[in-house]
Amino acid sequence: MISKEEREHKQYQDGENLPTMKKRGQIAFLVPEEVTELKLIYKFDMFTGTSAIFKVK
Repeated sequence: MISKEEREHKQYQDGENLPTMKKRGQIAFLVPEEVTELKLIYKFDMFTGTSAIFKVK
């Protein structure tokens, strides 16, 4: 188990996230105007393939 102090002092590296840690931010996509349907698929469990699908447009 990772201590609270280790989590607080751990430097984020690209793609790295320790258990119980969270990342927040914004992401932008350039989408052509002629697109009529747009979904965002977020895969949050790479071992079981669990994902969430968000209808954006």
